[in-house]
Amino acid sequence: YEHQLQLTQGIAKSPSASATGCATGAPPPRPLLRCSKTRHRVAAASPRQREEQGLATGAVATALLFQPRRVYVAWVGDARSVLSRNGSPVVLNPAHSPSNPTELVRIAAVGGVVGSGGRLFHQLAVSRALGSFAHKLHSFECASSSPPGSQKDREVQLANPLSADPELATIELTDGDEFVVLASRSVWAAIGDAAVVRSVRKYLFNWLLSPADAAERLVKQAVAAGACRSAAATVVELDSAPSTPIFRRAGT
Repeated sequence: YEHQLQLTQGIAKSPSASATGCATGAPPPRPLLRCSKTRHRVAAASPRQREEQGLATGAVATALLFQPRRVYVAWVGDARSVLSRNGSPVVLNPAHSPSNPTELVRIAAVGGVVGSGGRLFHQLAVSRALGSFAHKLHSFECASSSPPGSQKDREVQLANPLSADPELATIELTDGDEFVVLASRSVWAAIGDAAVVRSVRKYLFNWLLSPADAAERLVKQAVAAGACRSAAATVVELDSAPSTPIFRRAGT
């Protein structure tokens, strides 16, 4: 059996979640009250200004592929997934942060700059992201000279301080593995890995909520704790019985 779930900027979102959110360091979305004013400013902008605004937009992504006793993770950015193993958090994919030692070495090798605040180009809270072409040095050269996914495309991505090249990991699952939580950066920052696992265990096993309801509760808990209003989460419950597929049910 194979089961695939994808998370791009999270799936289960708070009611006011936006397309960009805070996963790439962008400010929280403006209140709906200001929508008409914002729309007027965009309409009045020149074509060049509109193009620049679009080029600055980016997103992060995390994907999980479940097989019996194993999960594959691919990710770009800081949307992390954490496994509950007998009630203890196990990080499946570390965030692509400019302050991550491995990422710091990669960025320096291609001429990037990380500011004292730990932000790439003194602006971005992530070191890998989809889009954000205004911050990518060779993106248009790549688009015009090589197809997406080609070796040339990957070489160009790796040459960018802000890369879209995904990182891959394989995790062997055990009988004590209970569930996986995928969430945007603001959820983990507001609550913490251990507290997220404790909360979701309570929602699933004490309150007997569905994964979807557990994810919704978690997002509300994170927002109440100060998370960005575009906080997002997905809960994937596992079946630890050795004779059955590891994937049991999921909710967003």
